[in-house]
Amino acid sequence: PPSPPAPPAPGKSHYEEPPCQADEVEAEVQGAGGKLCAPRCDSAACPTDVPAGTKAKPMCILQDSSSGSKYCALTCLIGGCPSGAKCARLSGILGVCVYPDQEASAGALQLSMAPDSTEITI
Repeated sequence: PPSPPAPPAPGKSHYEEPPCQADEVEAEVQGAGGKLCAPRCDSAACPTDVPAGTKAKPMCILQDSSSGSKYCALTCLIGGCPSGAKCARLSGILGVCVYPDQEASAGALQLSMAPDSTEITI
């Protein structure tokens, strides 16, 4: 039988700086100038375990234009991102938390704001 998925490293949450957990993808967000770990949210709600001290809220707002799959990101208005991350404004007042100034790995997905995510109320 297949081996069970590896448990996350102790003290690790979702949305941390890459390397990412098994159920996340490493991604770059167009126009954000950084990368992030993004869990999929096609059929499940976004995980709510955020890094300690994070005020930003997980929301299903990113999309892979080539596959149509949707991904979660920490959304921010001004700040509240995890330590080491910045709030990158993408549309209007809403931004996403990304970890800047890192070279994304070759396998990183290119994500953008999902078209139907701009009417989200905070």
